[in-house]
Amino acid sequence: MTHNEIEGLIRAGKVQSTSRNEHYQSSKTTEVLPDAHAEFINKYGALSCYGGYFRLLGISEHEDIRSWNDDATWKFSWKGRISDYICFGMDGFGSQYAYKKESDGRLASETIYLLDFASMQPLDIAKDFEQFLADEFLKNAIQPFDEQIIKSRELLGSLNIGQLVSFAPPAVLFEDPFPLCDQVILPATDTLIMNGDAACQYDEAQEGQVLSRISHRIDETGRKRLRIEFE
Repeated sequence: MTHNEIEGLIRAGKVQSTSRNEHYQSSKTTEVLPDAHAEFINKYGALSCYGGYFRLLGISEHEDIRSWNDDATWKFSWKGRISDYICFGMDGFGSQYAYKKESDGRLASETIYLLDFASMQPLDIAKDFEQFLADEFLKNAIQPFDEQIIKSRELLGSLNIGQLVSFAPPAVLFEDPFPLCDQVILPATDTLIMNGDAACQYDEAQEGQVLSRISHRIDETGRKRLRIEFE
């Protein structure tokens, strides 16, 4: 997929650039990105398509790849489960596009993974950023191949910057949450923090225990948290 084709999709309104002409700068997160990805951020900044249901982060105030990967933003609730990944984009449910990194911060490879929104289990989806653009992001810009994304957009409408679809009860409780859960639009960080709470508490439940109660609270920093109790 060439830059001319990307520009054509932007002109056609299939892809939106929310922070063009920003200059990519090295940081603890961005300095390890492959050259092709860094050059892409230089040229296009942050991109979204299909009503905000697919996004690539740039370095803008609201879509900053650096702050997104700060553990305090949302990753903390996953208790180290995704500390080995650099997340650079997402779908509308919160599944993350990510590279895996080594303990010293360097990329393990240029392979790109999709981390499931409910469990953060990784799925290898592309060998590098160029293949990811062609086979994942830009194909979804033309016609999404996930029918659940299509149905959620029909139900809820488009997503603004900083929003994701959230499931109630938490999706991790079900093999197939889509016919069983209500869907609402919430701030992206709230959604991912509560997904992390749910996934970790579900994994900590003892064999044979059953769900007894789901509750919400506001923590000491004002963030929405989720508590799942089993008995």
